[in-house]
Amino acid sequence: MRSASLAPKGASRLKNASSNTVNISGAVLDTNPENDGWFDLEVWGRRQQIVLGLKYLKELGLQIWL
Repeated sequence: MRSASLAPKGASRLKNASSNTVNISGAVLDTNPENDGWFDLEVWGRRQQIVLGLKYLKELGLQIWL
């Protein structure tokens, strides 16, 4: 799982890529960006836009739990 590549600039990119509203409601990260971590994201938008956002995260190689 890759997570450090998302924060916080990546959340902004997720918003821009999908026109969704994105809120980072929680995160656990290591000081070493090579280690795993996780983000708890709240995403609001139209269904199609949320699907585009999820595809974007998959393209980044991130593991997604719904």
